[in-house]
Amino acid sequence: MDSVKLTSISSKDPTHGNSLHIEDADAITSLAGLSGLSGALQGALWVGWNAKLRNLTGLGGVSSVLGTDKYGYSIILYDNPELECA
Repeated sequence: MDSVKLTSISSKDPTHGNSLHIEDADAITSLAGLSGLSGALQGALWVGWNAKLRNLTGLGGVSSVLGTDKYGYSIILYDNPELECA
């Protein structure tokens, strides 16, 4: 995910309520490619089932998560076994 040039996300998925959803991306070890992303997310942030993801460093520019998913959660981190605690 190092080559991604995403700088903003202006909306959310109308069905699930997520602005950013990263799931089952087993080759990803880092979110560094999202380091250009800044501002608030209107919907939820979902990061789950990523077998090799080690950190969330590329999300440092996200100032806040304003919305929720369809279950009422704003930030969902699930089953990322290599994710390091800071």
